[in-house]
Amino acid sequence: MSVRKTLRNFLALGISAALVFAGSTAANAAPKNVEVSVISSTSGGLKPFGDAYVAGLEWGLNYFTKGTMVVNNQKIVLTKYDDGGLPDTATTHFKTAVGKGSKIIVGTVSSGVALALAPQAAQNKVLYISGPAKQFLITQRGSQFSNKYTFRSGVQTEQDLIPIKGALGNNVAGKRIVLFVEDNAFGDAYISAAPKLFPGATVVGQKVTGTKSDYTSDVLRLRQSNPDTVFVAWSNTATSLAMWTAMRQQGVLGSTTIVTGLAQTSAYPIFGQLLGSQNVIYSSSYFPGASTNAIGTALRADYRRTNPNAAPFYGEDLFTPDGVTAAQMIVRALSMKANSKTGLTGVNAMIKGLEGWKFTSMKGITTIRKEDHALIQPMYQTRLEREGSNFIPKLVKLYPNAAPPLN
Repeated sequence: MSVRKTLRNFLALGISAALVFAGSTAANAAPKNVEVSVISSTSGGLKPFGDAYVAGLEWGLNYFTKGTMVVNNQKIVLTKYDDGGLPDTATTHFKTAVGKGSKIIVGTVSSGVALALAPQAAQNKVLYISGPAKQFLITQRGSQFSNKYTFRSGVQTEQDLIPIKGALGNNVAGKRIVLFVEDNAFGDAYISAAPKLFPGATVVGQKVTGTKSDYTSDVLRLRQSNPDTVFVAWSNTATSLAMWTAMRQQGVLGSTTIVTGLAQTSAYPIFGQLLGSQNVIYSSSYFPGASTNAIGTALRADYRRTNPNAAPFYGEDLFTPDGVTAAQMIVRALSMKANSKTGLTGVNAMIKGLEGWKFTSMKGITTIRKEDHALIQPMYQTRLEREGSNFIPKLVKLYPNAAPPLN
């Protein structure tokens, strides 16, 4: 064999070995950190909702990455921020998160906060997945707040009204429905959305300050308006007892049909003792035990394993599934690679991967509607029943594909 041929073979072997070594090095390379941020209300009147959302998010990220927190060779580093329900505070946190390199930001249970953050997502070209905030303008097509970067992991206003519309049926024509709501973005959304869902009824909005200690005068005004049905939309957990107590003391409860959202589990005793089930229609985006699929079963098992003596419903609250869904959306987004056919990379590839995605969430079959990023998912009509010293939610009717109108 010539010296030249021997050298050529040697070089070929060396190059092959180098390629194999390089390939194995890349395959075994340590995952790169990817910053993911959650902004939620973990203080103030929305704290129970924010805590449940963050807990679901953390559990979901662990569950859907099989405990590794790694997706597509990216190690998720989760940073948590408390917005306290304040838009300015949340905006500051959003900018801080972007400055730290976060390409995915999720959260907030406050509609006012979400309306402030959605435009920030477009300005900074980062993926924003809103939490349980229900204001429909966050993602409504054509809204001044919506944009291609903003999604949601919970229901929106109109979806809350779907079980109520189903329960009231065709009995609303000529009736007077008064919306007793907080004077904020959350309450405004119901006043805007309700007339579309209850044609033929007279729908009147009564906005009330959500931070008062005495609601006697507000409830007296409500009673004097002679409602056939009262819809109550209330999110401030610090004042809900005072509000419902005034409703009881002024004779509104029991004298007219009450429709409202079934709140967090800690509010069940309040609802059960003050409202009961008589003349009350509860709409719910989730209640403990509603999920019987593998995700819900695993969540309950994990919480019971680590907290065997916990009180009923521990770890499975109203907005826990929204956090779990956010985790699924994060994993899905991070799994998107550069698309050679479309040329999409980075956040644009994430958006493409989320739009139109149909998946099984903790609640059941869920779809991200491509046109407006609404999250089509199950909704529930429920009632509360006393069992011993507890009040337990029971399913009245399931609405499996509750979709808001496509505006």
